[in-house]
Amino acid sequence: MDVVDFALETVYENSEPDDWSAYELPRPLFVVWAIEKAQETTNNGSFQYFFERDWPGNPLYSIFIDAFREVGAVQTAECLEAAVHEFPFENPHLDCEKRLSYLDESGSSSMSSDSKIDQLGLRVMDLSDDNYAKLAQYIQKNESYFLYLKKQ
Repeated sequence: MDVVDFALETVYENSEPDDWSAYELPRPLFVVWAIEKAQETTNNGSFQYFFERDWPGNPLYSIFIDAFREVGAVQTAECLEAAVHEFPFENPHLDCEKRLSYLDESGSSSMSSDSKIDQLGLRVMDLSDDNYAKLAQYIQKNESYFLYLKKQ
């Protein structure tokens, strides 16, 4: 089993569909969840998919940015941060309708445009392998924590 899969198994091990929240996870588990969800979503449809989604609880996008920074994926953190700043209104995480409207207006919803959001999303897709490698290193640095949780 790959180290990221092992960590994800630990993340979801005690999850119950009705009351489980990633935001209540201890920091190492949350970082694994945040990066895996953000990268997987972006890999499936660039930042269009990332931003058209309402994340549970509508958290600030900084939770994902901070998670990428924490594992050393600074370029991805900077790309995501720059994309968030492209929205011409405050708190884009709170208003899916406005986000979708802006993505349509800017051409970012077509995934074939040259919009800044598209270019940033494509860059993050290109960094995917590197981001997962950095996540694996982060997990290995915190391996004792994950193993401790597995034993409980």
